[in-house]
Amino acid sequence: MAKKLTSKGIERIKPPVGRDQKEHWDTEVSGLGLRVGAKGTKAFTLLTKTLVNGKMKNVRVTLGRFPATTLADARATAIENKTLAQQGTDPRKAKQITEREKVKASRLTFSVCRDEFLETGKRYGIGRGRKKAKSAWREKTLKDNTWALSKFNAWNNLSIRDITEHDITDALREIEESVSETKNRNLTGASSAHRSFEVLNTMMNWCVRKRLIDSSPCQFVDEVPEKLQRDRTLEDDEMRAIWKSCDVHGGPLADCLKVLILTGQRLKEISEMTWAEVDLKKSTLTLDGRRTKNGLPHIVPLSPIAKSIIKNQERIGEFVFSTKGTTPVVGFSKTKKSIDRKSSVRDWRIHDFRRTMVTGMNEMGIAPHVVEAVVNHISGEAKAEVAGIYNKAQYMDARKAALNDWGVHVEKIVTEK
Repeated sequence: MAKKLTSKGIERIKPPVGRDQKEHWDTEVSGLGLRVGAKGTKAFTLLTKTLVNGKMKNVRVTLGRFPATTLADARATAIENKTLAQQGTDPRKAKQITEREKVKASRLTFSVCRDEFLETGKRYGIGRGRKKAKSAWREKTLKDNTWALSKFNAWNNLSIRDITEHDITDALREIEESVSETKNRNLTGASSAHRSFEVLNTMMNWCVRKRLIDSSPCQFVDEVPEKLQRDRTLEDDEMRAIWKSCDVHGGPLADCLKVLILTGQRLKEISEMTWAEVDLKKSTLTLDGRRTKNGLPHIVPLSPIAKSIIKNQERIGEFVFSTKGTTPVVGFSKTKKSIDRKSSVRDWRIHDFRRTMVTGMNEMGIAPHVVEAVVNHISGEAKAEVAGIYNKAQYMDARKAALNDWGVHVEKIVTEK
């Protein structure tokens, strides 16, 4: 006989005698019952009608054991399941789907998603938005992205779906504050936090495209540390001191630094230069898309002084700058420290050569679009918006003249006493 169930009444119910189980039905929510087993187990069930294979049939749904599942929870769940049944959805299947989703969510931890993201980038690359990736990540990109995401290792066992904008904001603040102390700690901390957020944002957007999460929590983060751009350029006396220190140091690595000053190209584009890429007759260095940051082929006209340095390298293998013949030069950090001591120039980086040349060329009156072409930029005033689509001019003669003029300018500076 049905009667209204109460929590205290359920506690007092004894196991049935002479039978495996007995059911006690609730009068408050029709169909809700408490099944009591011979060993004293008590479980809430719901008996309701729903569509099964096109016909209305009675089905039983297990709602949970008492006392882990309270009477109030059982009634609420019973009402939800009855609503589903009335709408033609079998609540048993809905429950199975919900449980599978919970299992799936528990497996989608931050570390699992991060590792899959990095592996995808390594093998295929990852495009932005709906654009397909042009190519797999380079080794440096993979290394940089791995480093950036390692800043969030505290989330490794956390479900990707549970990460909120507040978690991200707190993590960015910790990154900014926990960077090893330097003379310019704020710059280093802000840059590290900004870079880490950029990669995390890319990863979260990838998770959305993979349908691992519904939306990216990064889109709600307002307090992202600003990226403080480095604007260091070398003064003439600093360039002279570094050049002369390279003379004292000697060797292919020092000569490589000189060519970097003269061409303004990126470090690996020059340090990994091969003889096959150099045409001494035409005075050019030709790089295919695999050797440039933007993936576009690039021709670098060589000034007489740059050509002379390259021509004087010993041909002991495929690489222009090499000590072993089988590999390009390495050990720039160690050499730079030596040059720092010899030159007394502080707080400079190899990439500052590139910025110094761009700044110097503009000060010399060389047209901005020519300077951009010299350093293989695909953005900037001359390439902006529509111009970037239609302006495919190489400006080879102008680029050659610009680098020749820069070579004369550098030679004048470094030979001045």
